[in-house]
Amino acid sequence: RLVRLGQGPARLNALDAVTNLARHSTGTRVSIAAQGGIHPLVLLVTNGSACEREGASGALRNLAFDDECRHAIVQAGGIPAFIKLLLTGTDLAKERAAGTLRNLSMGAHCEEVLQAALFDAKCIPALIAALSEQRAGLAMREQATAALRNLTFCHRNKALIASEGGVVVLA
Repeated sequence: RLVRLGQGPARLNALDAVTNLARHSTGTRVSIAAQGGIHPLVLLVTNGSACEREGASGALRNLAFDDECRHAIVQAGGIPAFIKLLLTGTDLAKERAAGTLRNLSMGAHCEEVLQAALFDAKCIPALIAALSEQRAGLAMREQATAALRNLTFCHRNKALIASEGGVVVLA
């Protein structure tokens, strides 16, 4: 409730708590999703303050380790929210957005729904654009390159990565 209704430090502390709870436990991640916790987090990534975007993106990055949560994040509109954050957020928000896209793409080589959602949201061009920025941070680069690696498991993504200049950025 504090993520949805809290303000200021209480909301930020709640975001940190959800991030920590989702870090190591599949059961906790599924519980957070089942209790409606993903949609408010995606809303904060889209509409929150800079600190709230960072906190919510950290929580969603950890939640995206779980297959069930991945689908809930996609259904809540998370992919476009993370692409926007990747391109316009603070350095920490960009790193966390890239990490969430990495985790969403982990299951994508097996799941057509995730693959299509990432492809349709133009995830690959956004990752390449973020990696092309001169002042891109090392941590964000690590997460973004891992996301592109995961996306290469799908044949159509290989062609798109090449056509969008990904080979030049990665080589």
